[in-house]
This record gives sequence, C-alpha cells and structure tokens, in this order.
Amino acid sequence: MRCVYRTLRMWHRGESGITVAQLIAAVVVGCIMMAISVPVFMGVQRAAWDVVAQLDVKHAQNSITTYITASGGDVPPSFTKSAKPYKRTYVLADFKHVNAIADTSDVEVTLSPDVSLCYTLSNTTVDKNGVPLAPSTVGGGRTWGADGTETVQNYRIYGTNKNALDHFYVYDSRTGTVTREPNPDHIPAASRDTEGSVIFRSSGVQYVSNYCDIDLHYHLYGI
Repeated sequence: MRCVYRTLRMWHRGESGITVAQLIAAVVVGCIMMAISVPVFMGVQRAAWDVVAQLDVKHAQNSITTYITASGGDVPPSFTKSAKPYKRTYVLADFKHVNAIADTSDVEVTLSPDVSLCYTLSNTTVDKNGVPLAPSTVGGGRTWGADGTETVQNYRIYGTNKNALDHFYVYDSRTGTVTREPNPDHIPAASRDTEGSVIFRSSGVQYVSNYCDIDLHYHLYGI
C-alpha cells in the first residue's frame, strides 16, 4: 500500500514514475488474474473436501470389515456421527457374543474435520433405483433374527463434507463398492450423534439400527 501511495505522490510531483495509463493497465491485469485464480482455487479446494469424505467412507468400511473378522462374523451396531470442525475417532461399540473370537473394543473409525458419517444395517432387497437385488452372500456380517435364523447382514456407509454437500459417497456391502451420488438438497450424512443397539434373545441376536438422513430424504433402497 505504501508503494502505491509513494508512486502516486511521485507522479503528482512530476517525478519519474509510472503513468496513469500504466497504473490502470496494472490494476486491470491484477483484476483479471484474480478473477481467473479464485475460481480455480475454489474448485481445487472443493475437490479436496470431496476426496476427504470419500476416504473417510473407505476407512470406515475397512474398520467395519476388521470388526466383522475379529468378532467371528458379527457386524457392529449402527451409528451416526455429525460433522465437527476437528478430527476425531469413534470406537465401534463392542458387545460380547458366544461366537465372538476376539475383543473388538479397539476398532476405531476416524472422522476428518467437517465430515459426517452414517452407518446403517439393512437387508433391503432393492437398490437405490428400485431394481430388485439377488440375495447377498458377500460383504456383510452375519446376524440372527428373532426366530434364530442366521442371515447375511448387509450395511451401507454414507459420508459427506459440509463444505461440499452437492455430492455424497455411499459404500454398499452388497456390491462392495463406493459410489459418488448427487445430493441436490444438500443433505448431510448425519446431523446428530447416535448409536444403534443389539438385543439378545434366547434364539439369537437382533439389531436395532439407525437410519441415515440421506436414506430417508431420498427414499433410497426401498425405505
């Protein structure tokens, strides 16, 4: 700022310096460069926020897979975690079961700043487009219904970054893939912190699952 003031004072005194035309040209060039660089920077930053949400979904899926393996096939209870301005970890809820072969109380899910996650259990028989799905034999853990019947428990993990809510990421254990989906209404994966529960019955174990805000809003997967 002092440099500009000094240059203008020199020009006013008739001393050697830049001309008015040169000054205007410099200002115009600076404005053009700013107009070009700001959108590019914002686009790069938005892409980075987007990638962070995707990676958190993948890391959560790896943690849940670790849990399923350590417990001998039992899936962890569901959870929702809202976005916070800081990084944090969530220890997957542990429970004792006759089929458990290891302690799972140290299996963690990491959440990056501004990322929300929702992990929900489901045995839905349609995909997000309403197309019927064949019975799943891979991807999920096992569970037992009230009648004692053992089934494959499927699950989904949603992730969003509050700075880039025009898309969300979802992992579906039925397909084993993470997909990027449009989010026109800017719905977060989770708006609160909750945990599902596990009910033990004489005939088996039953999960009480949380639903995800995105599931409910867009009526995905037959909900």
